[in-house]
Amino acid sequence: MLKRLLLLGLLLALPVLVLAQDETETDEPVIAYFQADTGFNVPVLGDNWERETASDSILYVDATTQGNMFVNTVRTLDDSEAIATTIEAIVSEPVGEPVFDERIGLLNGTWTQRHYVVGDTSISAFALVRSDRTFVVTFWENSSDYDMRFVIVRVPTQTDDNGDTISPEIQTGIDLALEATGNEFSTEPDAVEFLDIDGDAWLRVTYPTDATPFNALGYQFRDFTYTALVRGELTDPMLQNADDLERLILGFFITPDNINFLYLGLGASAAIFLALIVSMWLRYRNAQEELKLVEQIAADN
Repeated sequence: MLKRLLLLGLLLALPVLVLAQDETETDEPVIAYFQADTGFNVPVLGDNWERETASDSILYVDATTQGNMFVNTVRTLDDSEAIATTIEAIVSEPVGEPVFDERIGLLNGTWTQRHYVVGDTSISAFALVRSDRTFVVTFWENSSDYDMRFVIVRVPTQTDDNGDTISPEIQTGIDLALEATGNEFSTEPDAVEFLDIDGDAWLRVTYPTDATPFNALGYQFRDFTYTALVRGELTDPMLQNADDLERLILGFFITPDNINFLYLGLGASAAIFLALIVSMWLRYRNAQEELKLVEQIAADN
């Protein structure tokens, strides 16, 4: 009986030992992440960004392009309210109606994406509702020299004559993004080229305009095209901004809060363990009484 109790105790302690081993792991992750107390996780970006962190938010600022990326949490289930609250805190004034409003179902959930224009500031906002809160990812630029907006589109799955799936084309995604945002061009682009930005293959498409240059950048990940629409001269730091925002959204994930389930499981395990001990003790006591009865009967005979 003692061996059984020891074995049962070791089995119950195994989850605790595994957790302790995970906590003492010293290997660094391949990608460094910022973990907010409110549950979201985003990649730590390169040295071109100055980073400010709080318990429920992270702000990236690129002084070269005057670009900003902000991830925060709003305690509401209304994504419209969460986006408006975030943007009003950024521009310090009420915002009007968005110039673009659409929902997109990504691998980590359904996001609401919106574009706003406040003065010379273009704002791209993405909101995801989870549990009792809304997570908002916002990009804006404070420069009057260019306008950059981000939009994510899903490219419909296509098949060939044999019924095999055809890999989505980046150009198709860019065309869909231009159509969704009202930036369609009736003429052929002036230039089309692939760019390598930190190992990611982006397609750059330059469209003819009478005055301000217009470039569309596209990065394909599975069925989704991440696009940056830039009106104005396109520089290398701006290309880096596009790639960094794509990485931030792709790398965004929420840590589930399972601590209550852990406590519930440990409590249930302890209750079962105690019930087994009580059951063994009762069986032992009954066996002792039966043994005494047998010995008494044997003595009487």
